[in-house]
Amino acid sequence: MEAPRAHPCLLWTNRRAPRSNTSSPIRDYSRRWSCDRMSDQHERNMNSLIHPQSQFVSFRDIPGVTPLFVDYLYRFQRVKHLYADVDLRPEALMAYASTVTRLAFPRDLLVTVLLEQNHRFGSGPETMAAIEELGDPSSVAIVTGQQPGLFTGPIYTILKALTAVSISRDLRARGISAVPIFWIEGDDHDQAEVDHCYLVDRDGQRRKVSYPVDASQAGRPIGRVSLTEAISGTIDEALGLLPASEFMPLLERQLRDAYRPGVSLSEAFARLMASWFRDLGLVLIDPTDPRLKRPLAGLFEKVVVTASEVNRRLREQTAELVRLGYHPQFRVTEESIPLFIEHEGRRIALVRRRDQLGLKSREDAFSPQALVENVRRQPERFSPGVALRPIAQDVLLPTLVYIGGPSEIAYFGQIKRLSEWLDRPMTPILPRASATLMERRYARTLERYGLRWTDLLAGFDRVLRSVVQHHLASETTDLFDHTERWLRDRLSEIGRAVAEVDPTLGQAARTTADKMLYQLNNLRTRFIEARGRKEQTIYRQIQRALSVLYPDGRLQERGLNILHFLSRYGPDLVPGLLGTLDVWHWEHHVVFIG
Repeated sequence: MEAPRAHPCLLWTNRRAPRSNTSSPIRDYSRRWSCDRMSDQHERNMNSLIHPQSQFVSFRDIPGVTPLFVDYLYRFQRVKHLYADVDLRPEALMAYASTVTRLAFPRDLLVTVLLEQNHRFGSGPETMAAIEELGDPSSVAIVTGQQPGLFTGPIYTILKALTAVSISRDLRARGISAVPIFWIEGDDHDQAEVDHCYLVDRDGQRRKVSYPVDASQAGRPIGRVSLTEAISGTIDEALGLLPASEFMPLLERQLRDAYRPGVSLSEAFARLMASWFRDLGLVLIDPTDPRLKRPLAGLFEKVVVTASEVNRRLREQTAELVRLGYHPQFRVTEESIPLFIEHEGRRIALVRRRDQLGLKSREDAFSPQALVENVRRQPERFSPGVALRPIAQDVLLPTLVYIGGPSEIAYFGQIKRLSEWLDRPMTPILPRASATLMERRYARTLERYGLRWTDLLAGFDRVLRSVVQHHLASETTDLFDHTERWLRDRLSEIGRAVAEVDPTLGQAARTTADKMLYQLNNLRTRFIEARGRKEQTIYRQIQRALSVLYPDGRLQERGLNILHFLSRYGPDLVPGLLGTLDVWHWEHHVVFIG
C-alpha cells in the first residue's frame, strides 16, 4: 500500500515563490507600493510592530479541524480524485494560466462594473489599475471571498484577502498578470451568521457585538439588508470595548464612514475592507449587481433544465465522501438543487418535485420551462447555492486558483462531478493563510508559566491545572499523583484476590476502583480550581491570554474580529502582516506582534 503523501506544495522546499531577477512586463504592485507609498517611518513602524519569526503548528495537532482538510494537506493521494488535477506549485500554476486564459469571460463588463463598484467603495489607485488589467485576455484572477460579516467578521476574512494579494504578487514576479479579487457573498441570506462579531473588552473578556437586523428585512439576501439608525449604537458599543489609543480616532472614522444608515451590509463591509486594503491592490466584487447576473443566466438555465442530473451528481459525490469516512459540509437530499430564487423579497431554495420545481417549504410549483423563461427575463432574481457558487465565480472571473479555508476546501470535495457536468474545469483551491497573532504581553504570560501556544488548545481547565501543578502547588499535586499510583496498584491487587475466590467479583472490583479513582481525580480538580482562584492574578492572566489566543475553544482567527488588534497597533498592521505571512507554508502560523 502506498504510504500517505502530503500535498506536493507542502513538499516544496522553497517555501516562498522567489522574486524574479529578470525584468517583467507585469507591473509589480508590491514594489511600487513599498517604494512609492511607504515612508521610512512607516517601514520602521512595521518592522518594530511585527517580529520576523513565526512558529508553525501542524493542523494535525489542532482540534476541530475537518479531517478532509487535514488529508488534503498531509495525505493528498487519498483525496486527489475529489479535486482539480492541477499542481499548485507556482511554476506549475504558470503553465495552468494558459488553460484559463483560453476560456471566454465577460471581461469588458467586469472592468466596467468593478471600476464603478470599487470607486464607490473607496478603493485606491492600485486597485483601479488592477481592474483595468482584467480587460487583458492574458490576465488571471486569484479569487477568495466571504459573507459580509459585521465589521468584516472573523479575522480569517482579513487572512483570506492577504493571501490573495500575496499569491498574486508572487505570481506577478514570475510574469503572470494575476489580480487579487475578493468575492463579497451578498446573495447569502443567513443573516444570523453576519450580524455580529466578537471583541475582547478592557477586562480581557470576550464580548459579542451585534447589529439588530430589522424584522422587516428577515430572509432577504444580505446584500439587500439596509442598515438603520441602530448601526450607530452598534458602533458605539464596539468602540466602548476597545482600549483608548492614538489609533482610535482613525478607526472610529473608518467605521462610521463605512457603516452608515441606508447603506447595505455588503456595501458597508466593502467600504471598510477598501479602507484597510487601499494600497494593496485588492479588487472587491459585489456579485449581486444585476449586470453580473446576466452572464450567469446560461449556467442557471442548465441547472434548471437538468435538475435531476445535477442532483444525481451531487448525491453521488457526497456518497463518495461518506464512503471515505468524511462528513459532508452541506446536506444533499433527493430534492436538492444548488439554486435560489428571490421570491416576495425573500431568498428561497429551489427544490425538485417529480417533473417540476418548487420553493422549499412552500406549495408553489413551476415547470422547468417556466423557470427557464424567468431566468432569461430576470436572472438577477436567481443566485447560486454553496455547491454552485464556485462554478458561478468561474463563469464570471478568469480564476487561476481559489483561496479557501478548511471548510471551503472540504465542500469543494463535494462538487467536482457537478463542475464537469456544467462544462467548467474544477477550480484549483489553495489554503488561505491561517494565523494567531501573539501579542508581546501574552507571549510573556506563556513564558512565565512555561506554556506554549499549543498548550492552550487543551482549554482553560487543563492550562490552569498545569500551572498549578508546576508553579503553585507542586508538592500537593505530586501527592495526588503518588496517591493515584498507589491506589491503582492496591486496587489491582484486591481485584485479583477477589477474582480468585469468585470470578464474578472481578467486575465489581473494577467498578469500585473506577469510582474511587474518579472521586480522587474530582477532588484533585476542585483543589486545582480553588488554588488557581486563590491566586487571582495568575487566574486572570491565563483567562485573558485564552480569551485572545484561543477564544471560547476556537482558533483566534475564527473567534475574534481584527478591530481588537487595529485599535492597539494601528493601520500598519494589515500591510505588515502581508510581508510576514508565508502563504506557501500551509500550516498554522503563530505571529509575534507588539
